[in-house]
Amino acid sequence: MKQRITIHFYNSLISFFLLWTCTNCSTNPTDTTPVHHDSILKEYYINDGKNQMLATIVLENEETNLRIGNNFFIGEPTSSNKRKYYNQADHFVYAVKYNDNGFKLYDESERLCWKVKIYSGYIKIADNESMSDYFRIAWYDGGVIKIKQNETLVKECKSVVEANNIILDQKYILHNFEKHFSTAVLLLDQLPPQERFLICAELLRLAK
Repeated sequence: MKQRITIHFYNSLISFFLLWTCTNCSTNPTDTTPVHHDSILKEYYINDGKNQMLATIVLENEETNLRIGNNFFIGEPTSSNKRKYYNQADHFVYAVKYNDNGFKLYDESERLCWKVKIYSGYIKIADNESMSDYFRIAWYDGGVIKIKQNETLVKECKSVVEANNIILDQKYILHNFEKHFSTAVLLLDQLPPQERFLICAELLRLAK
């Protein structure tokens, strides 16, 4: 168990470090050039409105590697319907359990943090099993994202595509992202940043 962080993960840490160095030396979105390695399948970069790195997500085979600020996480599947995340100290911090229409995010105490239900055209997110007071996130024509809580509009944002980046609300510059729920969920400020990025990573892995 203590040796769970593999050579693959150390290679990812090196990749993250190189990315951090490149990302923080420029404020031009077009300069966020991916660092490629043979074993890496997909890399996604989340920067703030000044193009400073907030998070990096790397989907490598069955592993999900994240850098959030100066913290690193590796997510490994433990069964066909469960993934566990460990930090750089090899401590278990989160679990994700999948079902037919979404997934649930649990903390290290196995307490439910967020339940995500995926529908055709929108997703719902709530912090409880019964999905009361849920948030509904959907894309609309013209690149508009709307977030509603119990069908009351709480946020609306128009995305802008510029030089292979998606810019959200002048708050995020996203590289390698598409107009999926993984993009839109970043606007849900009610989620703590770390959990928001983890849910984003899971939606990316599900191609949602």
